[in-house]
Amino acid sequence: MSLLISTLSANLGIKLPLPSILNNPSKIQVRFHPFNLDAKASVSLKDDNCFIISRPYAKLFGKFFSKQNMKINTSKLDIPKDNIVFPNANANVPQEFPFVEGSTQIPEKKSIIVSFLIAQKSEIKEEPIINYSEKANSLLIEVQNNKITSKFEVILNKKYPIIKKI
Repeated sequence: MSLLISTLSANLGIKLPLPSILNNPSKIQVRFHPFNLDAKASVSLKDDNCFIISRPYAKLFGKFFSKQNMKINTSKLDIPKDNIVFPNANANVPQEFPFVEGSTQIPEKKSIIVSFLIAQKSEIKEEPIINYSEKANSLLIEVQNNKITSKFEVILNKKYPIIKKI
C-alpha cells in the first residue's frame, strides 16, 4: 500500500510584502492530473468526496477533506488540439488531459484542503476504505487496504499541518 496525505493551505504565514489580494478571503482548489499520453487514463467520482484515477495497471484512490463546504468534479483541460505537441506521445491517439478537482465554495482568509491518496495495482479488486473523524485541532484518518489497517493524525493547529502515523 502506498499512502500519501497532503494538505493545501491558503494562508502559509509568509512574511513578505504581498499584494493586498493575498490578504483577502479567497477560495482554493486542488487538482490531480493523471499521465495520459497514451489516452488510457480515466478519472471518476465516488461518494463522500472520493475519486479514482485509473490507468491500465494501477489505480489512485483519493478523498478530500475540508472544514469548509467543498465541490468535487472531473473535467478535461481545454487545450486546442493544434497546441498539443508531445514528441513522445502516440500521434494516432487523441490527446486529452482529464483531471479531478476539489475546491472550497466560500471565500475564507484561512482555508485548508487535506487529500488522502492510496495507490494500488489494478488487479486488486478490493477498494481501500478511507475514514476520518475530526478532533478539536486535528483529523484522525483510518485506512483499510488489502487487509491492512493504518492510522494517521493530521494536526491542523500549527503554522503548517503535521502528519503523524499512529
